[in-house]
Amino acid sequence: ALQEPSKVLQWVVEQYLPYRRWCMRYGSDEQRQRSEELAGQFISWVLEFYPCALQHPDWQRYLVFRRVRDEVKKDGDAVTLLVVLDGLGWLDALQLHHHISSQSSRLKDLPLDPLLSALPTITPFAKPAIVRGEAPRVALDDQRPVPDIGELLPEGNIPHQRLRQA
Repeated sequence: ALQEPSKVLQWVVEQYLPYRRWCMRYGSDEQRQRSEELAGQFISWVLEFYPCALQHPDWQRYLVFRRVRDEVKKDGDAVTLLVVLDGLGWLDALQLHHHISSQSSRLKDLPLDPLLSALPTITPFAKPAIVRGEAPRVALDDQRPVPDIGELLPEGNIPHQRLRQA
């Protein structure tokens, strides 16, 4: 039986990633090897979990494309700025979150939850899944196109006026 995703993700962010960071800085070869073994176990879990999560309504909330879709649908009057930072790791995301929160009182309660990316994680597959709120196989289906969940702006085009009015 699969382990509960909330517990696995909590273990990853609270125990494994800090341990891995420590191993990379100070650990012995044996400790680095153990860190790699633990990473392999997590990858195996993800590969088993992912297809189940696509079908399991309670587990879909751990998939980034489902969470994006659900969050955008929540409040039709809000302006949601979704920035896809390809390759940003969890520890870097924590740092970015802290920086953004310290710069804006309006974003103090910005939630930061670990989610699983679309598989495959290659940008041409994962990014359409995120901006369309669907699994890659659905988001990339040319026979039954799925619209973006919002307006997709070219890279570097930040909607300053809309964000000010929000």
